[in-house]
Amino acid sequence: LENLYIENFNFEKTTSDNRMGLIRYAQDATINNVHVKGAKLESKVNVPITAGVIVADANGGNVIITNSSAVEVEVVQDVNEIVSQNRIGGLVGTFNGSRIENCYIRDISIDIGNAIETAIGGIVGYLYKGDITNCYAEGKMEAVGTRVGGIVGNIDNIGRTTVTNCYSYVEIVNTEEYVGGIIGKDPDGASNATNT
Repeated sequence: LENLYIENFNFEKTTSDNRMGLIRYAQDATINNVHVKGAKLESKVNVPITAGVIVADANGGNVIITNSSAVEVEVVQDVNEIVSQNRIGGLVGTFNGSRIENCYIRDISIDIGNAIETAIGGIVGYLYKGDITNCYAEGKMEAVGTRVGGIVGNIDNIGRTTVTNCYSYVEIVNTEEYVGGIIGKDPDGASNATNT
């Protein structure tokens, strides 16, 4: 997928399928020069969500995302019961691929009020494997739950990950543990973060 510009992308989740995004699932895919202006992802179902404006779940093979962005983004989970295991990123919910490069998100607002064991990141919510280079995030993230980061919420230790030349200017409102300006939680030093 390449050379795409979208305005006013709205996704309201009312079923039990947990993936929310322009692309629900990506495997062995190249995404280049995709830009979204004005996006709202909203869940009203008491199930965990995997959400990202461009890709909800990039979890397999050689996934490459380059030169892409989202601005004026709102992600909301409006439920009464406590939900666990959310994976929410501004651009990508979960990433288990090759690389994300030269991407950004601006004016992001994430409000997940009734959740625990959540991974929320400005670029990627839950990073299994891959390199994030020359990316930035700006906005506000408010969540009740752990693992919130300006660039990546949680890094798993199953594979090689790097975060290089990235910055975040994100206001994070969270009283729980594992909150970071760049990375929320990085167990066992799984990543190699430089110039961030």
